[in-house]
Amino acid sequence: MNVEQKARLNYLLTQLSGQYANDAELVELMDWVSQDDTDKTIGYIEEQLAVASPLKTQPFDKDKWMQVADKILRADKTTATPVIKPGIFSITGLKRHWVAAAAIISFFTLLTIWLIPARKPGAALAAETNKPVPGKEGAILTLSDGSSIVLDSAGNGLIAQQQGTQVLLDSGRLSYEGGQNNSAVLNTLSTPRGRQFHIQLPDGTHVWLNSASSLTYPTVFTGKERVVSMTGEAYFEVAKNRAMPFRVLVDEQAEVKVLGTSFNLNAYGDNGHIDATLLQGVVEVGVPQGNERRRPIAVQLRPGQMAQVSKQVQVNDDPDIDKIMAWKNGLFNFEGSSLVEVMKQLERWYDIQVVYPSTIPAITFFGELNRSTPLEGAVRALERSGVHFRMEGRKLIVMSKPIQ
Repeated sequence: MNVEQKARLNYLLTQLSGQYANDAELVELMDWVSQDDTDKTIGYIEEQLAVASPLKTQPFDKDKWMQVADKILRADKTTATPVIKPGIFSITGLKRHWVAAAAIISFFTLLTIWLIPARKPGAALAAETNKPVPGKEGAILTLSDGSSIVLDSAGNGLIAQQQGTQVLLDSGRLSYEGGQNNSAVLNTLSTPRGRQFHIQLPDGTHVWLNSASSLTYPTVFTGKERVVSMTGEAYFEVAKNRAMPFRVLVDEQAEVKVLGTSFNLNAYGDNGHIDATLLQGVVEVGVPQGNERRRPIAVQLRPGQMAQVSKQVQVNDDPDIDKIMAWKNGLFNFEGSSLVEVMKQLERWYDIQVVYPSTIPAITFFGELNRSTPLEGAVRALERSGVHFRMEGRKLIVMSKPIQ
């Protein structure tokens, strides 16, 4: 399954779990799994079901599925086929029939578990209001006069006007129009923990902000270069303009210069370093020296390279691009990640606090998880690696021993 297919499947499963799926989407999901000639799609659905279901489900038992699939195939009067024995998965000519049968079981199991209405007593329902939930689209826009607009609740259309420049909101994307001949003022877009957002800057550059991030920029770009500053993490698709290079500043720690390109910039303060990863084009990543007479320490990146910036700049020629870009594609990618690295992502996305024991378990995680997965599901998935957790309100406590 490639990235696009996985993203589409994740979307369909999210629609189904939220009870938003229409008839066409249900048919598409059914057709997809029933036409797959391997068990990878079914296994992936089972994994998502196990971590995203609000109810406890039994682990995936392939032998049991084979027995049920065998009954379906026995009932098929149009095809004369021998009985499939549990545990045998590669009988020529029958594999596709088994997959189709198993897909049907998977699909209706999914419907049964995900679409059962959850009944909660009144007190428990009230407690749900402070329950950690997956992040969503949302941000706070701070205008030049210091006033703020919460974009989560703002309607589409014109939301502000500054020095003749219109600020527009359309289906979760902020944009600016009509400011070419007007004075520039600074705006700041901030995403709290549990939020992410997409903005189109006045020059046509697109920026996606991850949670707990900010971007400060002018309402009109003037002069010889386009300069913005940021914190946290953002993905940039910079509009080309050779006459006016684009520059991103991260406090006084790093700067990225580009003409027109796509790159990801991770500058979370708790990482201890800044990572700039180039996807397309050319960028120059440098460390400001605080003295105009001193030349900044800088390197030029090629597509597929990453620069790690602290006091120096080090180049990684083979970074894990899928892992770096997972957040923008709606995924957590935990490949080779430590417990602390994983918990940082959960803290920012679910807006929780993680509490560790005196000795942090030395565990390495692997795999991907949809960012729409409820926190309980994410925790259950992580516990498969041997670590254990306990929830107390918005605190996720890492246990030194399993809960008895």
